[in-house]
Amino acid sequence: MSRARKGAAGLITMAVLWAAGCAPAAPPPVLTRAPLDSPDSVEAVLRRWYVAIGAQDSAGIAAPLAPEFFIFEHTNVKTRQELIRDIMSGVGQGTQSADMKDFRTVVTDSVAWTSMRNHEVWTPVKGAPMPFDFLETVVFVKRDGRWLMERYHATRVEHGK
Repeated sequence: MSRARKGAAGLITMAVLWAAGCAPAAPPPVLTRAPLDSPDSVEAVLRRWYVAIGAQDSAGIAAPLAPEFFIFEHTNVKTRQELIRDIMSGVGQGTQSADMKDFRTVVTDSVAWTSMRNHEVWTPVKGAPMPFDFLETVVFVKRDGRWLMERYHATRVEHGK
């Protein structure tokens, strides 16, 4: 092979290699994610929890609370066990209801949070119903496909505000 031909072959080889190295890369694979849960699915956990409280159902009260759950309520901090104990200590003394509204809920893959207004009424066996209004925020974690409450903050507000 002549020197000119060798030089041309070398240039062609270099051009092919250069072009291969500069060619646009294949686009990255499209990552698909499972759709996020709806805000309603997270809020439903909270609604069911309050139904369990009203029914004085200890298993229903405990079920949606993560092991590390705690609540800030007024000036008190209560662990999961303390809250369950306190709720159940009222069995037979009256009933509690909750009417939650104005939810502001954000959902991610494994964490969700919501803030809302909660109008609760404690109705003792003897005596007049006692209304309480709260501004509340709840943080949820998703474990084994279930939303659990991990943090709860409730601030009492003046009734009717």
